[in-house]
Amino acid sequence: MKIEELNRVLVDFLRTNLSSYGGTIDWSKAIYVDYPRPDATFPRISVSQASHSTNPGGIGEMGPEGRGEYQYTTYDIDIWVQKGNALQVDPLPATKHAGTALRDRIGDDVIQILMNGKQWLKTNHKIFDLEIASTLTIPYLDAYEIFRRTITIRVFYYRTKTVSP
Repeated sequence: MKIEELNRVLVDFLRTNLSSYGGTIDWSKAIYVDYPRPDATFPRISVSQASHSTNPGGIGEMGPEGRGEYQYTTYDIDIWVQKGNALQVDPLPATKHAGTALRDRIGDDVIQILMNGKQWLKTNHKIFDLEIASTLTIPYLDAYEIFRRTITIRVFYYRTKTVSP
């Protein structure tokens, strides 16, 4: 699997599995591989590659699927909530989440989806493992009125090499 494909898999997986919170948010228009511009809509989730490393697949670089290398890619998944954003995340009791509560709830939902989806990602995309490495709450960004939380994940998979004749 190449990085571009892995980016797409992670974004599509989150878009498909994250709750729309009663139909109030369309994640297909709010989860991207980028950081939001100041004129973006919120809440928003960005999935950005933070680092990448490679290890040989074995002797002669032969691994489970032929020639290739084990890849470890680290991603930062940022949850962005703007002051004033409020969503009803649970049907009952009918309470709206806003500010830090909304940021943290969306972040917790993302973590749960990733933890619950490991087997599906392994079966359908040959991702050996996905681990939640850390979470970090960023201080309130006063200039943009943004609440932010960063979830760092590590994705472990195998990348086959193209062998020229």
